[in-house]
Amino acid sequence: MLNVLKDSGVNIVIIFPQAGPETLKAALVGSDDPKLKDTVKGCYNFGLTPIVGGEMTHNKYLANDGGYLVNDAPERMYLDAAKYGVKYYVIPGTKVNKMKKYRSLLSKAVGDPTFLFPGIGREYQGGDIIEAFNAVKPFSSYAIIGRTIYAAEDIEEAAERLCKVIHKL
Repeated sequence: MLNVLKDSGVNIVIIFPQAGPETLKAALVGSDDPKLKDTVKGCYNFGLTPIVGGEMTHNKYLANDGGYLVNDAPERMYLDAAKYGVKYYVIPGTKVNKMKKYRSLLSKAVGDPTFLFPGIGREYQGGDIIEAFNAVKPFSSYAIIGRTIYAAEDIEEAAERLCKVIHKL
């Protein structure tokens, strides 16, 4: 699959490794498991930049919130990814305290991580763009904005409004 992505012009792949550490390893660096029909080569071998996510923005994701995943799963996903040289991470833009926790964790493990965060927009998921950017300072970061723009009555106005807020930071 990674070869198809690369051949299609894709340069970056987002991975949420809920299937476990072996799947994360295979996705990043590949696997030589003889039980597999073809050798899995991994993102790095195709020149693809991996972005690893761990915690989602929605409710009932982790066990303590009624979800299926154990509470420390995101932390383990992020730290395992850091061991393989991942520099880019998706963290939940709706959970500022978790953003700060993951910023601290990954800055120690990676040094200079870059963060991407979905869930921005009070109208839908509730993430505040200013709080989110402040939570990951001083590191590079990008807001992933969806419905706040594409579901707005005036898409252009919604995009301009967010840009004005970001430029004030």
